[in-house]
Amino acid sequence: LIALPVGVKAAMVTATHNGSMNFVVNALNADNEATGDLLVNTIGSYTGTTVYGFNAFSDATSLQITADGNWTITIAPLSTAPALAASGTGDGVFLFDGSAGRLIATHDGTMNFIVQEETDGAFSFGLLINDIGAYSGTVPLSSGPSVISVRADGAWTLVTE
Repeated sequence: LIALPVGVKAAMVTATHNGSMNFVVNALNADNEATGDLLVNTIGSYTGTTVYGFNAFSDATSLQITADGNWTITIAPLSTAPALAASGTGDGVFLFDGSAGRLIATHDGTMNFIVQEETDGAFSFGLLINDIGAYSGTVPLSSGPSVISVRADGAWTLVTE
Protein backbone atom coordinates (compact mmCIF):
# COMPACT_ATOMS: atom_id res chain seq x y z
CA LEU A 1 0.00 0.00 0.00
CA ILE A 2 1.21 3.46 -0.93
CA ALA A 3 -0.25 6.50 0.83
CA LEU A 4 -1.50 9.23 -1.50
CA PRO A 5 -0.94 12.93 -0.81
CA VAL A 6 -3.41 14.10 1.85
CA GLY A 7 -6.22 16.25 0.51
CA VAL A 8 -5.43 15.64 -3.16
CA LYS A 9 -8.62 14.53 -4.92
CA ALA A 10 -7.02 13.62 -8.29
CA ALA A 11 -3.50 13.13 -9.64
CA MET A 12 -1.42 11.39 -12.28
CA VAL A 13 0.19 8.05 -11.50
CA THR A 14 3.11 6.85 -13.60
CA ALA A 15 3.87 3.18 -13.08
CA THR A 16 6.35 0.59 -14.31
CA HIS A 17 6.48 -3.17 -13.81
CA ASN A 18 8.96 -5.74 -15.13
CA GLY A 19 7.26 -8.97 -14.04
CA SER A 20 5.50 -11.62 -16.09
CA MET A 21 2.29 -12.05 -14.09
CA ASN A 22 -0.60 -9.76 -13.12
CA PHE A 23 0.20 -6.12 -12.32
CA VAL A 24 -2.64 -4.25 -10.62
CA VAL A 25 -2.80 -0.69 -9.26
CA ASN A 26 -6.08 -0.08 -7.41
CA ALA A 27 -7.14 3.09 -5.54
CA LEU A 28 -8.50 2.55 -2.02
CA ASN A 29 -10.37 4.90 0.32
CA ALA A 30 -9.75 5.49 4.04
CA ASP A 31 -11.63 2.27 4.87
CA ASN A 32 -9.40 0.29 2.45
CA GLU A 33 -12.32 -0.22 0.07
CA ALA A 34 -11.96 0.15 -3.69
CA THR A 35 -12.94 3.63 -4.93
CA GLY A 36 -13.81 2.39 -8.41
CA ASP A 37 -10.50 3.61 -9.84
CA LEU A 38 -8.66 0.59 -11.21
CA LEU A 39 -5.62 2.39 -12.63
CA VAL A 40 -3.77 -0.59 -14.09
CA ASN A 41 -4.76 -4.23 -14.59
CA THR A 42 -2.45 -6.01 -17.00
CA ILE A 43 -0.27 -9.07 -17.36
CA GLY A 44 3.48 -8.71 -17.83
CA SER A 45 5.63 -5.64 -18.25
CA TYR A 46 3.99 -2.24 -18.05
CA THR A 47 4.97 1.40 -18.44
CA GLY A 48 2.33 4.10 -18.49
CA THR A 49 0.59 7.04 -16.89
CA THR A 50 -2.95 6.93 -15.55
CA VAL A 51 -5.10 9.12 -13.32
CA TYR A 52 -7.12 8.66 -10.14
CA GLY A 53 -9.98 10.72 -8.77
CA PHE A 54 -12.22 11.11 -11.82
CA ASN A 55 -15.72 9.70 -11.32
CA ALA A 56 -14.64 7.59 -8.34
CA PHE A 57 -17.20 6.44 -5.77
CA SER A 58 -15.09 7.82 -2.92
CA ASP A 59 -11.85 9.72 -2.32
CA ALA A 60 -8.64 7.70 -2.66
CA THR A 61 -6.17 7.70 0.21
CA SER A 62 -3.85 4.91 -0.93
CA LEU A 63 -2.88 2.73 -3.86
CA GLN A 64 -2.79 -1.05 -3.55
CA ILE A 65 -0.09 -2.62 -5.74
CA THR A 66 -0.15 -6.29 -6.79
CA ALA A 67 2.94 -7.39 -8.73
CA ASP A 68 5.32 -10.30 -9.22
CA GLY A 69 8.28 -8.20 -10.34
CA ASN A 70 9.97 -4.90 -9.62
CA TRP A 71 7.72 -1.87 -9.91
CA THR A 72 7.81 1.90 -9.49
CA ILE A 73 5.06 4.44 -8.80
CA THR A 74 5.34 8.20 -9.23
CA ILE A 75 2.49 10.52 -8.24
CA ALA A 76 2.34 14.00 -9.79
CA PRO A 77 -0.11 16.91 -9.97
CA LEU A 78 -2.40 16.94 -13.01
CA SER A 79 -1.06 20.42 -13.83
CA THR A 80 2.27 18.81 -14.78
CA ALA A 81 0.73 16.64 -17.51
CA PRO A 82 1.97 17.36 -21.05
CA ALA A 83 -0.23 18.95 -23.71
CA LEU A 84 -2.47 16.57 -25.65
CA ALA A 85 -0.30 14.49 -27.95
CA ALA A 86 -1.33 13.72 -31.52
CA SER A 87 -0.07 10.15 -31.18
CA GLY A 88 1.34 7.70 -28.70
CA THR A 89 1.43 4.13 -27.45
CA GLY A 90 -0.12 2.78 -24.28
CA ASP A 91 -1.59 4.73 -21.35
CA GLY A 92 -1.17 8.49 -21.00
CA VAL A 93 -2.59 11.61 -19.36
CA PHE A 94 -2.68 14.98 -21.13
CA LEU A 95 -3.93 18.55 -20.77
CA PHE A 96 -6.28 20.04 -23.37
CA ASP A 97 -6.89 23.79 -23.58
CA GLY A 98 -8.62 24.05 -26.94
CA SER A 99 -12.13 24.86 -28.10
CA ALA A 100 -15.04 22.46 -28.26
CA GLY A 101 -14.92 20.39 -31.43
CA ARG A 102 -14.28 16.91 -32.69
CA LEU A 103 -11.72 14.34 -31.63
CA ILE A 104 -10.68 11.98 -34.42
CA ALA A 105 -9.12 8.88 -32.88
CA THR A 106 -7.49 5.64 -33.99
CA HIS A 107 -6.13 2.64 -32.09
CA ASP A 108 -4.33 -0.43 -33.44
CA GLY A 109 -4.32 -2.55 -30.28
CA THR A 110 -6.29 -5.68 -29.43
CA MET A 111 -7.56 -4.80 -25.94
CA ASN A 112 -9.59 -1.93 -24.45
CA PHE A 113 -9.19 1.56 -25.89
CA ILE A 114 -10.59 4.12 -23.47
CA VAL A 115 -10.42 7.91 -23.82
CA GLN A 116 -11.88 10.13 -21.11
CA GLU A 117 -12.14 13.90 -20.82
CA GLU A 118 -12.47 15.44 -17.37
CA THR A 119 -13.63 19.05 -17.18
CA ASP A 120 -14.59 21.08 -14.13
CA GLY A 121 -18.19 21.12 -15.38
CA ALA A 122 -20.98 19.71 -13.24
CA PHE A 123 -22.05 16.22 -14.27
CA SER A 124 -19.04 15.82 -16.54
CA PHE A 125 -18.68 12.05 -16.95
CA GLY A 126 -16.31 12.39 -19.87
CA LEU A 127 -16.26 8.89 -21.38
CA LEU A 128 -15.45 9.65 -25.01
CA ILE A 129 -14.40 6.21 -26.26
CA ASN A 130 -14.68 2.72 -24.76
CA ASP A 131 -13.99 0.09 -27.39
CA ILE A 132 -12.11 -3.19 -27.70
CA GLY A 133 -9.52 -3.75 -30.41
CA ALA A 134 -8.79 -1.62 -33.43
CA TYR A 135 -10.72 1.65 -33.49
CA SER A 136 -11.28 4.52 -35.88
CA GLY A 137 -13.89 7.16 -35.18
CA THR A 138 -14.88 10.70 -34.32
CA VAL A 139 -16.40 11.87 -31.02
CA PRO A 140 -17.41 15.27 -29.62
CA LEU A 141 -14.83 17.03 -27.44
CA SER A 142 -15.70 19.66 -24.81
CA SER A 143 -13.78 22.92 -24.57
CA GLY A 144 -10.80 23.05 -22.26
CA PRO A 145 -9.27 23.31 -19.88
CA SER A 146 -9.63 19.58 -19.36
CA VAL A 147 -7.61 16.47 -18.69
CA ILE A 148 -7.61 13.71 -21.31
CA SER A 149 -6.69 10.20 -20.22
CA VAL A 150 -5.93 7.40 -22.67
CA ARG A 151 -5.85 3.68 -21.90
CA ALA A 152 -4.56 1.60 -24.75
CA ASP A 153 -2.50 -1.50 -25.44
CA GLY A 154 -1.33 -0.29 -28.85
CA ALA A 155 -0.51 2.79 -30.85
CA TRP A 156 -3.13 5.53 -31.01
CA THR A 157 -3.75 8.91 -32.63
CA LEU A 158 -5.86 11.82 -31.34
CA VAL A 159 -6.50 14.73 -33.71
CA THR A 160 -8.65 17.68 -32.67
CA GLU A 161 -10.56 19.87 -35.07
